[in-house]
Amino acid sequence: MNTFFAKRLFNFLLAFVLVFSLSSMIHVSNIKAEANALLDYSINQSFNGTSDYIDKTADVQKVSGLTKGSIVAKFKTTSGAAAKAIISGTDKKDPSSNITLSVNGSDLYFENRENGSYAASLKAAGYYNDGNWHTAVLTVDAAGTKLYVDGILMATHSSTAFFSHVTDMDGLYIGRNADNGGGQWYFSGDIENVKIFNQALTAEDVKKISGDTIYPAPDVPAAVPLFEPGMANTAAYRIPSLLTTQKGTIIAAADVRKIGIADSPNNIDTGIRRSTDNGKTWSDLDVIIDYPGSGYDGASTIDSSMLQDQESGTIWLLVDHFPGSIGFGSAVAGKGFDANGYRLLYDKDGKEFTLRENGQVFDQAGVKTEYTVASNGDVDLNGEKRGNIYLKKGVDPKESLLEARTAFLQIIKSDDDGKTWSKPMDLNSQVKESWMKFLGTGPGRGLQLTKGEHKGRLVFPVYYTNKNGMQSSAVVYSDDHGKTWKRGESPNDGRVWQGTTLQSETTGVYGAQLTESQVIELDNGTLKLYMRNTSGTGRVAVAESLDGGETWGM
Repeated sequence: MNTFFAKRLFNFLLAFVLVFSLSSMIHVSNIKAEANALLDYSINQSFNGTSDYIDKTADVQKVSGLTKGSIVAKFKTTSGAAAKAIISGTDKKDPSSNITLSVNGSDLYFENRENGSYAASLKAAGYYNDGNWHTAVLTVDAAGTKLYVDGILMATHSSTAFFSHVTDMDGLYIGRNADNGGGQWYFSGDIENVKIFNQALTAEDVKKISGDTIYPAPDVPAAVPLFEPGMANTAAYRIPSLLTTQKGTIIAAADVRKIGIADSPNNIDTGIRRSTDNGKTWSDLDVIIDYPGSGYDGASTIDSSMLQDQESGTIWLLVDHFPGSIGFGSAVAGKGFDANGYRLLYDKDGKEFTLRENGQVFDQAGVKTEYTVASNGDVDLNGEKRGNIYLKKGVDPKESLLEARTAFLQIIKSDDDGKTWSKPMDLNSQVKESWMKFLGTGPGRGLQLTKGEHKGRLVFPVYYTNKNGMQSSAVVYSDDHGKTWKRGESPNDGRVWQGTTLQSETTGVYGAQLTESQVIELDNGTLKLYMRNTSGTGRVAVAESLDGGETWGM
């Protein structure tokens, strides 16, 4: 054979062998993790969250002796239930011996315990109940325990315990756990597959297995300091509220604390900034509520909360208002309004007046006086300015009439996507009781109900104090698109605390106070109210309402 052609043939054959070998190596690498699966369950099933599960107890002996290995599961769910087991190996005779991978609320959770003693407890915090497919991978070896979601390492633990830690395992389930009380933690959603390996997968293996649930990073705009000290000649900004409108506009509201960081009494305004390009750029600060006064004697608004009526498009902002030098701790009991809904005013001698339509002022006998009050609170007597009803007592030498020295719950609205806002409207006459000192927002967000008998209801969380200064949470709500408002009962009304039945009006129990709160609506229309509290447990208090916030159970 011609030497030239012989060399060409040899090189061709060598190249073919190398290509085939590399291809085989790549193929083997890609399937290496799959080939070592000890158990491979192709599920492709929906689970109802109450009774559906798959019994794999026949395979207990295959996994009960494992001291290391991996669990892989592909799932999706929209349920907010506290415990949704994807796979669980358990001792059915014991209340607390199990190795379980689950979704708790929106987080992925793994626990391994024997007779109540935890070898490992890991949580991957996230929103894994968003209805998208997710791949969970748990690995255990001599280096410890690792929990991955969608190819990303989310949590680690020093524990080296695996299935063998549950010493008397007699149950293996997909979609639930079981203990001496029977089945529990039923999964609600879909499970595509579950796999168990007798070795700890590498990070590279995890990425390959998680391939189709590794989502691209979102296009997040560069960080923009929306509110920072010194901006617009303001000392501090606090208590933000965020809302994305139906048109996609983002509205950020905050306390504009002019001279210092303190709560009321302080000169605090309410300001917003808007973004119409998904947060990339923002408008200048727009002060939408500004009461008179200066320094720590200034009248104030504080703690905003927003929602949008999805039917009318109106945006509502709820906020606390205090007259000058008054704050949470110094507000006196009372509505600040009479039985007819007129604002109460008082002169220097304590005589009572009412502010009525068109700024007219009437005395206690119902006789019209020569006083008039402008929309900004300025008082006029026969053409002479005589102070402002919102100012601190004694700060204006021409002072004549002042509003009640209490807390006011006020609301403003916008019908043009937050560009302009109404004047503040007081809700005290509708939702505050005469025995309440303070009534204010649970700052942050309100919501509109989307399900059930009260669909369309506007709901804002609030809290209030009684004459003992004890705090209780509740919500205020509107069924007529914000024209009128009502206040529901508090979870403290009828609550049994350490053997005593409480009422929010009379309670004097310090540890039973429920304060700032936020409310959510579950898929079934139930409301959950999450409340800051003074119990000393370090835990958030939770109450449920089945009637749109009118009553609560804890």
